[in-house]
Amino acid sequence: MSSISGLASTAAMLLFGRAFYAALGATDPALEAAVLYSDVLFLGAVPFWLFNAAASLLRGSGNAA
Repeated sequence: MSSISGLASTAAMLLFGRAFYAALGATDPALEAAVLYSDVLFLGAVPFWLFNAAASLLRGSGNAA
């Protein structure tokens, strides 16, 4: 499930990131920089989702110390 959520967030930002940042008010060079940064950032979203799911499993299992 985490990998699906990671892929969904990546796909959403790759497809709609430009419109999202434009709606927030970014224009011209700032918009291009935001889209480039966002594309790179969200290409790595799947591992973050997986790591956080693993951390949740550890917390849910009890005393992880």
